[in-house]
Amino acid sequence: MKEGAMDLRSGQRFDHTIFFGEKVDIHHIFPKDWCKQEDISPKIYDSIINKTPLSYRTNRIIGGASPSEYIRKLEAGSKENTGIETARLDEFLTSHLIETLLS
Repeated sequence: MKEGAMDLRSGQRFDHTIFFGEKVDIHHIFPKDWCKQEDISPKIYDSIINKTPLSYRTNRIIGGASPSEYIRKLEAGSKENTGIETARLDEFLTSHLIETLLS
C-alpha cells in the first residue's frame, strides 16, 4: 500500500482511509486453494510476499483461480464487469510490485 497499490479491477488506490473505511481484503496472489492443489507449503503461500490488498468485490471475482486464469478473466470481463485492457491491468499489477511481461 505504501507504494500506491491499485485494485486490480477498479484501479482504486489503497491508502489508510480506503483500507479502513471500505471492504478491503488481503488477497493471496497465488490463492491458498490453488497452492494446496499444487502441493505448495503454507510457509510459502501464507508469507507476506504472496499477499496484497484487493477490494472485497475484486477478490470475489478472482476466486481461487491461479493468476494466469484470473488475469484472463479480468481482461475478458463478463456481463457484470467490463473487461480491462492489458496495458491498464499491467499498470495495476505493477503497482503491487508484480512484474509483468511489459514491466
